[in-house]
Amino acid sequence: ILRYIPPQHQPKPTVSICDAALSFISTDHFDVKKRKLHLPIASLLHTVSGSLEGTVEVTKSRPSLIQSVKLLGSISTTEDVLRETLGMFKNLTFYAETERTFFFHLPSFIDNMYFVATRSFDEKILELISAIIRNLSVCAECRRFVVKSTPMLAALTRLSGLQNSTVLKNALNTFISLSLDGSACSDILRHHDCELLEILKKVLRAVGDVFRKRATRIARQLTQHSSVRLVIKDTEFLLQLSKVALSDSNGEIQVE
Repeated sequence: ILRYIPPQHQPKPTVSICDAALSFISTDHFDVKKRKLHLPIASLLHTVSGSLEGTVEVTKSRPSLIQSVKLLGSISTTEDVLRETLGMFKNLTFYAETERTFFFHLPSFIDNMYFVATRSFDEKILELISAIIRNLSVCAECRRFVVKSTPMLAALTRLSGLQNSTVLKNALNTFISLSLDGSACSDILRHHDCELLEILKKVLRAVGDVFRKRATRIARQLTQHSSVRLVIKDTEFLLQLSKVALSDSNGEIQVE
């Protein structure tokens, strides 16, 4: 009912319904063994979390969030349930602007995000994961969690190498946010022996201006700190940057 009622006609914004749903979910109904209930409950949480008020209510139910994280890490969870669960986390990490560090304290959240990001081939699932990490990286305190987390960086690296334009855009935006912190730049570059530079080389050869601009923004931020010592070791990358600076068809990219 909630999903198909136009937003302007929905109860504001279903807080009472949310309370009832969460009290149901917080009992033993949302157990990982009761698979028939997973999809409708995950769908309900996804729908309710689609507003600031709904997000506030959902984040109050830690048991529901813990069960949702468990679903991400279960090999028996269907793709439909994963999409709904990740859709909820995307909403929560968007609306809960002052509470984003909360998610890093949910048991197994990072490991299970990595589990899905490195095993799934479903386009929508990967788009949602990339959006969640992008949302988290907007927060300065969360950036420190991401940079210090090998699984998170590994997930980002995998996402950056995919052909899906939405996933790539989200991943590049995440690296832009992460590289704002000078102390984090060296950690990012050292992950998998400067694999980020290999990703940027591929992006700089891409046709789309929107991707090349993001890649050059990341490169600029990486070279503003002591991490420049790691960048200048890659002569191929420097040559590619020089080529972009001298002959790229987009003036904004040349400025970067």
